[in-house]
Amino acid sequence: MKLPWQKDDKTSTEPAAVQDKAQAEVQKEPQRKGYTPPKGRPTPKRAEQEIARGVKRDPHGMSEAQRYQHRKDMKKSLSKDEWKEYKKKERQERQQANREQQARMAEGDPRFLPARDQGAERAYVRDWVDARRSLSNWVMPMALVLIVVMFLTYAVPSIATIINAVAMVIL
Repeated sequence: MKLPWQKDDKTSTEPAAVQDKAQAEVQKEPQRKGYTPPKGRPTPKRAEQEIARGVKRDPHGMSEAQRYQHRKDMKKSLSKDEWKEYKKKERQERQQANREQQARMAEGDPRFLPARDQGAERAYVRDWVDARRSLSNWVMPMALVLIVVMFLTYAVPSIATIINAVAMVIL
């Protein structure tokens, strides 16, 4: 069958020897349409590839479906009170792990920081922001001083206009 982009034998301008050679090559491949030769090795499993790329963290763990089925079987095997106790214990362990992680993160341990905050550049920026001084650092102390001074103006009304003007400049 001739495809639209192929030339007709009648309209071809190639010499006959070249056409005969091309036909011989085509006849040499009696493969089915869309045939791809084998690559010589089996296709790796998705789980193996994810472990190799570091996407999967627990290579010996269960898949989500297996974990779900295991949990379902466990719930069937336990009584209602045992299941509630198991869930309560699980929740307490999870909360304890979260508290430990938060404490380590607050200490500044870089292993416990979220992925978006890890790295040398992010550490440099955190240190730079923490080390610099700016006018905004003095806002709260100045506000407290202003409140005390405003209350004092009731006692000495003659300086109230000056203090109010200074307060407006500070604000």
